[in-house]
Amino acid sequence: MSALAAVLFQVTACVGLGALGWRLIRGLGDMVLAERLTWSFVFGVGLLGWLLFFVGWADLFQTPALAVLLGAGCLGVLTLRSGIAAEGDAPVPLTALDWTLLTALVAALALEIPEGLSPPADGDSLAYHFELAKVFLRDGHITFVPRAVDGAVPMLVQMTYVPPLALGGEMALPLWAMFSSWAVALALYFLARRYLARHWALTVALIWVTTPAVLYGGGSGQVEVRIAGFVLLAVLCLIRLRETGLGRFAAAAGVAAGLFVGAKYTGLFFGAAGLMALVCERHRLRLILIYGGFAAVAGFQWYFWNLMHTGDPVFPMLYGLLGYETPYWNEGHHLQFQHNFFNNERAVPSNPIWMLLYPFLATFATSPLFDSERAGLGPFFLLSLPFATLAFWQGRGQILRHTLWPAFCTVVAFYILWFLVGSSQRARHLVPIYPVVLMLVVFAVSRWAGPKRVVMPFFAAVLFVLGIQGAGHGVSALNYLRHVLTGETREAFLTRNVAGYRAVQWINTHLDVADKVLIYNRNLHYLVRVPTYFAHVTTEALVDLRSEAADPLAYDSQLRALGITHVLSLPYGGPAVPPAGLQMWQPLLELGCAQVVANFEFRAIGSRTFQDAQGPRERQTLVRVGLAPCPNQP
Repeated sequence: MSALAAVLFQVTACVGLGALGWRLIRGLGDMVLAERLTWSFVFGVGLLGWLLFFVGWADLFQTPALAVLLGAGCLGVLTLRSGIAAEGDAPVPLTALDWTLLTALVAALALEIPEGLSPPADGDSLAYHFELAKVFLRDGHITFVPRAVDGAVPMLVQMTYVPPLALGGEMALPLWAMFSSWAVALALYFLARRYLARHWALTVALIWVTTPAVLYGGGSGQVEVRIAGFVLLAVLCLIRLRETGLGRFAAAAGVAAGLFVGAKYTGLFFGAAGLMALVCERHRLRLILIYGGFAAVAGFQWYFWNLMHTGDPVFPMLYGLLGYETPYWNEGHHLQFQHNFFNNERAVPSNPIWMLLYPFLATFATSPLFDSERAGLGPFFLLSLPFATLAFWQGRGQILRHTLWPAFCTVVAFYILWFLVGSSQRARHLVPIYPVVLMLVVFAVSRWAGPKRVVMPFFAAVLFVLGIQGAGHGVSALNYLRHVLTGETREAFLTRNVAGYRAVQWINTHLDVADKVLIYNRNLHYLVRVPTYFAHVTTEALVDLRSEAADPLAYDSQLRALGITHVLSLPYGGPAVPPAGLQMWQPLLELGCAQVVANFEFRAIGSRTFQDAQGPRERQTLVRVGLAPCPNQP
């Protein structure tokens, strides 16, 4: 099956699964076909990821079983036209402004096609998002990955990468990422269109599509953009609950929130935020119980998986509280994790003052820890803040009673919890709630500014944002356009875009599945065809790389226990000297139980977009380990 056919097969299956889910709650009755397709797809992505956990647990990650699951999902498409809302009168013709915005939106979406046709090159995707899908498919089942932050984590979205990879090969992965990110833009438009004029709804969608963080993660395996679809789904259901008072929408909102919980730890904040939004509703206790129950069912899987393997549902966050014993973690690693990881993820203290200042700090990239230079949210929020503040102040007496109160309460509560609990302060972690923020800001300002005839300054701010972000969008597409239009080979593209790829080429040529390579460079794992192990100083303990654990014999024993035959590392005393723990293969050479196999030179790549490969020249060394039992140290 071709990559495109595999992706379209999964797209249809998601639409069908989502349609069945909506049918159970009778929630599509007031929607026309285009809305039904969009919301069914968004719902179906989450349901497919949820089902695939059990398929992987049952050791059924094989092509036939995955094809049967997708085929069964496709049958749900037959229910879409049942009870469809009447189209009503003839649609209102598009104005010149509508046509302009629609053309710009289509062009922005089209600029994502070259990335969808290019091999994966994003570091996080190659390290774990796509890599773990490859590993699970190779093993035929899900396996526990004993690594904090990116291994033993909720992986509902990553589950949806398994069928395209199995049925369509590598090129199906970026295509699936492209289609699933497009669906979020459509869902945002349809949600905004319920409360905004067409040109404002198109504006909201266009700002979203061109947001730097969306460009950064939408076409890759990163999960935040796809999680935004679950947030939009939950907000839609919470709003419908307020409009109708029907408990079935509380159940659907709970499922959507649970899908976020099952996709990323920050989903726990969103689940709690949804509960806060329900406090203001009638029959709040009943609705909270319904919402919470369905959220727990939808989101429990990966927390139970972690609990079963380690005794900690949010491994290793509760290590100090629960005091459990596991070979995957220890006191030394926990102390280093708390010190190193969280210090490298937080630039300012987690208190109310900095919480209010954070949008300004992150927008102007006052710290690289915000990661907002390449994956920020753009300037729209700050430029629109004066207008939005006046609008919200004028309507402050009606906010609690307004139809959109659940949306406002949910995103505000999420932001407060996210910041004050002290999690990572990278701006892209706010991507899931950002489309709702866009809709609320534009709604408030358009309602306030129109009657006061001051809409033009706000519209000028919108044009300024779209101009900057649109230019950035075009520039970011150049790298992928070069690959597509010039007929560049996969090997040439990866050589340009992945630092150290020469080592991968050598390994893929000279080693086989009987070998296993320990690799420190996270962006190489997915590209290596033989089994690999991702060793890390802070987030895993099976290979102890801390500077305090500089014991080469213990290191050798750990490698043997994991079946590692080779280590790909920076050379001892090289230009970028790593911590001492990363160099423990060097004493193994002196003890005669390891041997250098090859050396590879490469340059660091500062930016794939600007093809900045003029970083310092570096070398990698491939070492064969386990040649003979290491003698006792002299």
